[in-house]
Amino acid sequence: MGKDKPEPGAFRKKFSTKSTMRSSTTGYTLRGKNMNALKDTLKKMHSRFDGTLGTNKGNILKLMEVPTDMVLECVDRLVEDGVSKAEAEERGKLDAKREWLAMNTIDFFNEVSLIYGMVEEFHVSVSRQPDYDELVKKRKEGGKLPIAPYNRGFPAGYEYRVQGDDKNADHDANWYCNITMAWIEDNIDNPEVFPEGENDSFPDDFDTNHVPEMFKRMFRIFSIVYNVCWPVVKEYESDKHFNSAFKHFYFFMKRYNLLLNDYDLDAFLKTSVKKKILDLTVLDKEFDKFMKEL
Repeated sequence: MGKDKPEPGAFRKKFSTKSTMRSSTTGYTLRGKNMNALKDTLKKMHSRFDGTLGTNKGNILKLMEVPTDMVLECVDRLVEDGVSKAEAEERGKLDAKREWLAMNTIDFFNEVSLIYGMVEEFHVSVSRQPDYDELVKKRKEGGKLPIAPYNRGFPAGYEYRVQGDDKNADHDANWYCNITMAWIEDNIDNPEVFPEGENDSFPDDFDTNHVPEMFKRMFRIFSIVYNVCWPVVKEYESDKHFNSAFKHFYFFMKRYNLLLNDYDLDAFLKTSVKKKILDLTVLDKEFDKFMKEL
């Protein structure tokens, strides 16, 4: 049996600029649609991902395509507003794609929040030198899995920063994860980025700037967990679920070209993760195979 996991939601953002979060309510509304009513669509995707890397249940990329009914709904809405059929079809496809990206961004954010909440206590200890040294000693005495060399909780040889951060600041990786999750949630709760009203529009750079930036930051948190927190993931017997969540996230990110900087791949391809835990090139081959079948 694995050790007891922290309660879901143990992770709490500490740096949000808001006291009341739209995304924390059960009635989150995106362009007039209640997100709860759309959960079945997302569940279908989740059920098709297998935690054993390299295996699958059919072409899972087909489930990542923008749903046809979402496109038709967006087109019909534009036609009702007096837009010509030809223009409505073109704009409707883009609107539907942005709605689909928004839905999945929120869903992945919730998943990453739960995952990081599970490992945060461990990550705090490996992010700070005195706690790290004590943890190494206790784990050695207890015969537990060894942990990565000390690097303030970042993957070996890497350090992540947030835009506008003082270059001389000595923030650890736990601080980075907390402020990153708070920044993403603030964006999700911002109706100028994730429109709330039925007739509100997404910003023009929603799919080229906002979403890729959020995915980049979530990808880095996955990288931190794989590189630094994997021993406790194994001890919680959560590795299969974690691999499933990452595979789903990674395929979606590739499908919509959301990882704009290959530098972030190096924390998987040029560290011990590739040999000991997960070879990203195996997932790339599987993804390419599925793309050819679409």
